[in-house]
Amino acid sequence: MSWETYSDEHRIFLQGIMAGGILNAEEVHTLLKMSCKRCNVEIPEDSKGKTEKLKRFIQTINKELESLGLQIKKALDEDVSSRSAFFVLCNNYDRSQETSQLTVKAMVDFTPNEIDYIKILLETILRSEEKEISPTAALNCANFVKSANNVSKRFTQQDGEAAIKKFVEHKWLKYDNPRNQTQIRLATRFLAEMEPYLKEMRKKYDDQNEDDLDDDFIEIAKGVGKCQLCQGLVIRSIDCPDCKVNYHFYCIVQTKQDQTPDIGRCKACKADVPIRSKKKLQQNAYLKERKRKSQSRFDEDD
Repeated sequence: MSWETYSDEHRIFLQGIMAGGILNAEEVHTLLKMSCKRCNVEIPEDSKGKTEKLKRFIQTINKELESLGLQIKKALDEDVSSRSAFFVLCNNYDRSQETSQLTVKAMVDFTPNEIDYIKILLETILRSEEKEISPTAALNCANFVKSANNVSKRFTQQDGEAAIKKFVEHKWLKYDNPRNQTQIRLATRFLAEMEPYLKEMRKKYDDQNEDDLDDDFIEIAKGVGKCQLCQGLVIRSIDCPDCKVNYHFYCIVQTKQDQTPDIGRCKACKADVPIRSKKKLQQNAYLKERKRKSQSRFDEDD
């Protein structure tokens, strides 16, 4: 494949990616069309031609960004059954040796306290069974933030609430449901940017004897999985009930049969793998949270 010459249309496209942080496929194609139109560059009319043009476009930009340690990466949403693509501008800096500075080289600027907070939230989410936590649990995590600059000023839950809003706005965290907001999860952008860090964490766990590792680290590292089908990193995995291997939601649905749409097939041991209903899980979480709040109000009245 011949390389394109890095030109103004590529610069406009890159600025659009940087401004958006993460764009879905439709947004990226719209950005490509706008960038080319402004520079009087023709793009193919057919779908295959447009896809090929986008591929060459991104390859050209990535080649230009290589010396800066930056890259436009393709990412998928773990919580949907379709392989809908997103595009994220990521920093390829190796964070594995600076685990206390998780987001220092990310494409988003956070304060030292916010960095500490997102790391605590990450660890809490990875420890949880469904790889999600309630907003209340997330706010409680603020109590464990050690103030970086002013030891006399504590990082409060109000600070945590503002930080969570910032993380969601920058698409590092997301809610299970934008309206109900009963659970907080790691968003696609976070997983794309932090993939090297998360992979290194899991690799350290796999390569070393458990006796040589801290119990907290083991519990956290076990929350990072590897999809048996695509071999990619997976956090909110669907697991085989027999051999316990992990799958992406969008990967395991590819193994289902028409007559059993809720059952996938494990590649490793050929066992049936129940495909959880995301919508049902979200509804159950919403009802559970409502019940908890109602009980809290009842206790207060007493």
